[in-house]
Amino acid sequence: MASCNRIVRTARKAYDSSSTALSILLRILPGSATDIGMTEAEECPKILVLASTVPSRPGDGTPEFVLSLCRALADSYDITLLCPRAKDSPMELVVDGVKIRRFRYFPRPLEGLADGAIVQNLKVSPWRVIEVPTFFLAFVMSAVRLIRKTRAQLVHAHWIIPGGSVALIARLLTGTAYIVTAHGVDVFGLRSRPFRWLKKRVIQHAAVTSVASREMGNVLGIPRDELADLVVPMGVDAAGIRERVGTRRPQKGRFLFVGRLADKKGVDVLIAAVARIPEAGLVILGDGPDRPKLEAVARSLGIADRVEFRGRADGREVIDELRVAFCTVVPSRVGAGGDADSTPLTMSESMAAGVPVIASRLGGLAETISSGENGILVEPGSVDDLTDAMQGLLSASAEDLERLTDAAWERMQGRLDIRYTRDRYDAFLQEALRRTTDPQGRIRKGASRTRRKRR
Repeated sequence: MASCNRIVRTARKAYDSSSTALSILLRILPGSATDIGMTEAEECPKILVLASTVPSRPGDGTPEFVLSLCRALADSYDITLLCPRAKDSPMELVVDGVKIRRFRYFPRPLEGLADGAIVQNLKVSPWRVIEVPTFFLAFVMSAVRLIRKTRAQLVHAHWIIPGGSVALIARLLTGTAYIVTAHGVDVFGLRSRPFRWLKKRVIQHAAVTSVASREMGNVLGIPRDELADLVVPMGVDAAGIRERVGTRRPQKGRFLFVGRLADKKGVDVLIAAVARIPEAGLVILGDGPDRPKLEAVARSLGIADRVEFRGRADGREVIDELRVAFCTVVPSRVGAGGDADSTPLTMSESMAAGVPVIASRLGGLAETISSGENGILVEPGSVDDLTDAMQGLLSASAEDLERLTDAAWERMQGRLDIRYTRDRYDAFLQEALRRTTDPQGRIRKGASRTRRKRR
């Protein structure tokens, strides 16, 4: 990560001259974004969305909250989604009206920085830091080219770094305003001075900055009188999930974890709790760098036969497991370097499916779950606390479990449903567009260069 810090420091020194340098590069280098004729939709505002994690195809197991939001907004906006090339991903794809365009950033045999979580990939394979400069440059160049080609009126950047920093430079080069959405690692991680400086600049120049939890807003220093309107967790299709799951047939003692196998997920704590409960079994859907270590933990505790590592699961497999799971456990904790979860989608998906949820008292989890009412909260990293909660659910009556899941369904239909997320982001986009256009709908020259006013 020291190398990453040096890269950011270099970018800081070149901040004032970046516009000229990149403009020259854009003229002399071949395009890294595919030139594609866009269908004009003059009645819809044109939005360019920037993201570093997008599934190669819907339902392939890669987190798809960015794509889900784009699909929900596609009826009202002409959306192009720009993201890095991933393994087995087509360079061009249209999903429910959303045009997905990918950019190359390294020779294909070695390219892998953006396959999954970038920060985690750098921790596991530090040598991938050599991909960072080309990744960032290709991202900026592709964004600028697509802004010009699609005549985008606004950019929506996901993750302050890298998406927000790319949007900031693109704004300097094209004058196109942007909004930015923070998701977790970009807030709780990347806390060295160069990264803090860069994040501050991105937020200062954004028309709107949204976050997935109040805790994230507090860390970023968003004023309290603004924060309530800016907290919007990424939503799920609650009704669609419930319909796909259908009639549940829960198997008592079948606990479920869905997510990336990394330190901040706390899966080792969950495995240790399962070892203390003879009637408990655990199904793990997900993969990641900690899998070998977690498999070793299960073997060392003598419960390898009760812990099933399924690997990366697609959407159908997740639905199948939600149909039979007794309880979903989200044992998140603060990981190395301060990284932590915000509002994991597995919590929302489980609540929509009617599966009881046990989660850590942390971030958006604690902001959503009222312990004992619509779920159970436990102390992060506490095997004792988690064991007690799991045993408590195993001994609960059918009526108590139904009361818990009914309350969870009522809770998640509000702020955790994709329809709410869509409506809030529609409001954000409209606000940003109003700030950057004159009464005749034309882009105001230099409007996006005005810093966001703080009350």
